[in-house]
Amino acid sequence: MQPKLGKLIQFLKSRKFPIDEETKLATLGWLQLCDKKHYQAINTELETFQLIRLLNSAGFKETNMALFVSDQMDVPMLKKLFLMSYSIPPAIFQVAERRDRPPMYLTICDKVVNVGQEPYGSAKCMTGFRAIMLSLAVMLRMGPSNESA
Repeated sequence: MQPKLGKLIQFLKSRKFPIDEETKLATLGWLQLCDKKHYQAINTELETFQLIRLLNSAGFKETNMALFVSDQMDVPMLKKLFLMSYSIPPAIFQVAERRDRPPMYLTICDKVVNVGQEPYGSAKCMTGFRAIMLSLAVMLRMGPSNESA
């Protein structure tokens, strides 16, 4: 497991099951944002806000996140979404639009992301995060009737 995800695992272990409302909304938002690639897509809609709120509740710092956008027109709204849960928005990086990635995506990093210093390689990997969120989605789909005591 990636060390950067330890906070999320601990947070989820502390939650009541069946899945509480905040976690449920974030999971449903994640399902709407999920793409087929290894990126964590985001948008300027409610789904992203729900995901941001979960990350904040789990203890992720905005300084350990990076946003990548191909259209600068989306930046003001993304900042507003983050400022609803955090005191400052994460570092935002302009990326060229590509067919194989979403126009906006989020990464969580082990280390502080410095503005102007884009994280590379495994620092941007969201595979573990996606696995955790998929597990939550499966639990949500199974519902409380299939839960063992």
